[in-house]
Amino acid sequence: MAVLVATDFFTVEVLTLRGLITYYVLFFIHLESRRICMAGVTRHPNQNGTWAEPEHDNRRERRLHGRSSPYR
Repeated sequence: MAVLVATDFFTVEVLTLRGLITYYVLFFIHLESRRICMAGVTRHPNQNGTWAEPEHDNRRERRLHGRSSPYR
């Protein structure tokens, strides 16, 4: 059984008494059936490593700057 799934998140602007608030919605989509699974909603996707934790990739830096680079 082959399963191919994609993930992404989008924003929803909500007007409240306190003003405009942005919410981030994380979802998965099963590509063959196009079924959507909403995984969660948050106002702060970077807080506490929730969803969007920055990733540091040394291999990418070496490709961009070369092996003798001070960025190694």
